[in-house]
Amino acid sequence: MKAVLRLCLILLLLWSGGLLWFCLSLPPAGKIQNLAPAEAIAVLTGGPGRLAAAYELLEQNKGERLLISGVYERTSLERVYNLLGSSDELSACCIDVGREAKNTEGNAAEIAHWAIEHGYKSLIVVTARTHMPRTQIELQRFLPDVGITPYAVQTGRFTLSNSRRLTYEYSKYWISLMRARLLKNISAT
Repeated sequence: MKAVLRLCLILLLLWSGGLLWFCLSLPPAGKIQNLAPAEAIAVLTGGPGRLAAAYELLEQNKGERLLISGVYERTSLERVYNLLGSSDELSACCIDVGREAKNTEGNAAEIAHWAIEHGYKSLIVVTARTHMPRTQIELQRFLPDVGITPYAVQTGRFTLSNSRRLTYEYSKYWISLMRARLLKNISAT
């Protein structure tokens, strides 16, 4: 019984240490003036501030096109463009909407399909700070030869309620990391 308790304590300490490392290694919130341009921009829907940040990057010529990945299938293009405050010219020439993605892995697949279709070799990817590590893992699986520049969006101050969200994101990060490593090992054999 003591051995089981000791093992549980060791696992809890390792998990807690990993969570601390995860929190300390999150990318800082992006700053447009410090960002080098890429060929295109992709944003993962799902959180506050992401669309506005991605659209601002497009307006600042940080990429030639913008993909909004994971848009709900019943959301009209007009609604998306209104949310962005986009001009008709910019909407028509430079904004694509992806509707297939239902989760982060789906976002990565959708972004990869779009990037390959357009021949892009460099992307700026916009998502929440806490979501960025997992997003990068998934994108590396689908786009190993494309340069990914993260642009993290700050989604609020640290509180007890978002600390739960952070631990959830950390757990999902490890699942994504293990899946990526396992799939890499399987494909190598």
